[in-house]
Amino acid sequence: MVGDGSNFIPTIHVQDLAQFAHFIVEKKPFRKYILAIDHAPKPTLQSHLEAISNNLGIGRTRQVNALEAMDHPCLELFQTNIRLKRSTIVEEVENHEKYNREEI
Repeated sequence: MVGDGSNFIPTIHVQDLAQFAHFIVEKKPFRKYILAIDHAPKPTLQSHLEAISNNLGIGRTRQVNALEAMDHPCLELFQTNIRLKRSTIVEEVENHEKYNREEI
């Protein structure tokens, strides 16, 4: 990982994104911007890479400095550091999905 991995990188699971997109198409809420991000308590580069390594790799990560990673095409992504607050509509989507599952 580039640096100590403490930079925040918001993510969303593809299945959650699909449910969210379905809700938006179905309900057509009026919002200029909607931020749909996951519930991760600490969405840092380190936590993401450790999860990937533990589940798909050998369970180890290593740190590199920005100079070592300078030629990597995803360097900007790995250096992203942004904290976002989810839109309130995300709770509506979650409640809608929970309600639909209870009906089945």
